[in-house]
Amino acid sequence: MKTMKSLLVSMTVFALLVVMLAPATPGSAQGLDPGSSEALNAVLQMLTTPAQRGEAIGADPGASAADSRIRALAGSETLMGDFYGLAAQIFDELTRASGGDLAKLRDMLSRAQSDPAAFVALLSPATLARLQDLATRMSDQRR
Repeated sequence: MKTMKSLLVSMTVFALLVVMLAPATPGSAQGLDPGSSEALNAVLQMLTTPAQRGEAIGADPGASAADSRIRALAGSETLMGDFYGLAAQIFDELTRASGGDLAKLRDMLSRAQSDPAAFVALLSPATLARLQDLATRMSDQRR
């Protein structure tokens, strides 16, 4: 259970990192407009492409520190890639749930820091299953 909590805290830290790396994501309360969709796709591409991710992380000391914490938890490059893939999936879901409204998205992420269980409740069953699988694999690797 401690590993799952650590993973949730790290996911929250990472989600905040993503918001810091993508401050220009435009949004509207009605849904994702073409500009928001394009910005979301750029962020998802950055999260899932190691070279782009490394460039973004290298440009921000806070992002670098968060990445180091996540790297220590993941313990392997494979799990690190899986972690960022899951983070992209979560960011996609939260962005769509917020209708692309950056203020709503930041509020969701802020509340996640104080209430990880509420954060997890926002996730789709498929994403939650992926989170649980990743937490189990990270835990198994540490043994």
